[in-house]
Amino acid sequence: MKAILSLLIMFCAFNVGAQNMSKDVVFEPDFLVIKTQSGGIHKFNIEIAKTPQQLEYGLMFRQSMAEDAGMLFLFDRERVVSMWMKNTYIPLDIIFIDRNGLVKKIRKNNKALSLKSINSSERVFAVFEINAKIVDKLSINENDVVLHSAFNNLR
Repeated sequence: MKAILSLLIMFCAFNVGAQNMSKDVVFEPDFLVIKTQSGGIHKFNIEIAKTPQQLEYGLMFRQSMAEDAGMLFLFDRERVVSMWMKNTYIPLDIIFIDRNGLVKKIRKNNKALSLKSINSSERVFAVFEINAKIVDKLSINENDVVLHSAFNNLR
């Protein structure tokens, strides 16, 4: 019983410490627009993750997120990207985007807290995470375009 209590205390201390660390990570607010092939135009209020610390923490420890919100992960170069849902309490749709803003791959309804690797399968420049089921609700598909200054495609 004493060993179980000790493990429980260590687990709680780790989680509290990790949550406090994530509160120290500050993200730049911005917006982006997804233009679908079917003519839809969808604006999202976003946070940008581009530093190593921001890329590491992302949406971890968040309890909720507005329906029109998301996080845009920007990388220094195009590459195959793997994400996971460790310490992420919100189920997410994950959108993989190339340097021009073209949606290359979508991985829908990723389970909260999963350690399963979620792979882009091809080289991408950015990842956009939104609440699960929003991709289907807004009919967002591969080959749709994400408009944002990071892709130099705002006119």
